[in-house]
Amino acid sequence: MADQRDRKKKNQTTEENLPEGLDMIDLEGETEAEAEPLRHFNVFHLIFLALFVLIVGVIVIRIRQTGSFVDLRSVITGEEEEVAADSFDNIMPLLDADGYLVKQEVDTILLFGNSPFADDRDSEDGLANLIAKKTGARVINCAVTGSYQAATEERVYPKINSMDAFIPYWIIMNALDGTTAQFPAEVEEALGDAAPPDGQLAYDNLMSVDLNDVDVCVIFYDLTDYFLDRPIHYDNDFQNPTSYVGSLGDTVVLLRVYYPNIRFIVMGPTYAYYVEEDGSYSDAELRSNSYGKPSDYALWEYSVSADRLGVSYVDNYFHSINCNNASEYLTDNIHINQKGRELLADRLVYFINYYRDGIPQED
Repeated sequence: MADQRDRKKKNQTTEENLPEGLDMIDLEGETEAEAEPLRHFNVFHLIFLALFVLIVGVIVIRIRQTGSFVDLRSVITGEEEEVAADSFDNIMPLLDADGYLVKQEVDTILLFGNSPFADDRDSEDGLANLIAKKTGARVINCAVTGSYQAATEERVYPKINSMDAFIPYWIIMNALDGTTAQFPAEVEEALGDAAPPDGQLAYDNLMSVDLNDVDVCVIFYDLTDYFLDRPIHYDNDFQNPTSYVGSLGDTVVLLRVYYPNIRFIVMGPTYAYYVEEDGSYSDAELRSNSYGKPSDYALWEYSVSADRLGVSYVDNYFHSINCNNASEYLTDNIHINQKGRELLADRLVYFINYYRDGIPQED
């Protein structure tokens, strides 16, 4: 957290970064001003004029900074989390090669993730189907039950790290590589009864769509990686599939290189409880794993999405389903109930439609 303190320190106002003050003028001493009242009057007003210009300049600077991106990790503290919660949303449009906003009709949405999208996927009440209903778009659900975002190894070996085959990066790589058509079957054979029920389906669903037709890709993982004690990030390596945000970076960059017309929206994890040995729930935020607290996973994903990848980020951990309202939206310590699905679907649809017709939409 030292780098956070350094950033915060840089953002604080100190004597070194204040504008230079005006030279003091002794108006009470015996000067020529006493003999020349008109000159005294002019100097006095020049001082106030200079102060007025300075104040106006500060106001203009403040106004011009309004709406600019601020790295909230540099200023947020534990006491301020609730106050700053709403600010972690980051809505980015799709831009063309010249940096111009692209007018986009959303007809096809591609989903990657784990339980939030995978649970009740065949039900009209499932989150994926709610999104389809609220947008009118075709939704391609490539989420896999029990999967995670950070792989255990940089390569997939079906008989060793089988579940790694179901992170988005490897689903895309293996589904689009004609030489690995049997890959999901090999993995499922190695996993046996532990194979996810929708692993093969995720591959099949991705193969069913022409990625040139995809308008929006949504990536949404819960805090499974936190509970599995997976690395959050590696210094200066934001495309390593064995870290939480590195795997995200790998996926976005891979698709963006070949399919630049896809707009990406990352949905941050929702709050989750820690399950004690006696089965009771406690605040997971009070327990760090080997790499950090749940909020560290959410904040790093936000930072990499906004700073490194330039994609939209839906703040679920501090905003949507947080420590204050989690009991209303979870069925257990981590899975989302129907009320929570409706909330998340509405939040995502707002992000999808925000730049409808190339113009930001009003709330």
